[in-house]
Amino acid sequence: IVAHFVHVPSGDVYTTGQWPRSFEEAKQSTRAQLAELADKRLGGYAKTELVVEVGVPAEHLLALAKERNVDVLVTASRGRSELRDLLLGSVAEKLIRHAPCPVFVVRQGVK
Repeated sequence: IVAHFVHVPSGDVYTTGQWPRSFEEAKQSTRAQLAELADKRLGGYAKTELVVEVGVPAEHLLALAKERNVDVLVTASRGRSELRDLLLGSVAEKLIRHAPCPVFVVRQGVK
């Protein structure tokens, strides 16, 4: 299961330019990007499922993991400072604390 949850502050949803103007546009754009990724990187996996919804990522990922009895969650982390995570929270941190299965976190930018 490859999942992405669109979680955009409402002010960003209604801007002009490259940003989608609605959650439905954001879902459609994200679904197209995930389909391209799945085709390029996961073409050999017959049971790949793409999930795109609107909502708070940590909450939806935890619910999805419980509903589908997921074996492991894999997520990326931006590697923000501890202070910023303390103030804003971290999806990866919430998953690690509350997931019903192991969580594998890949720090973005690490080679």
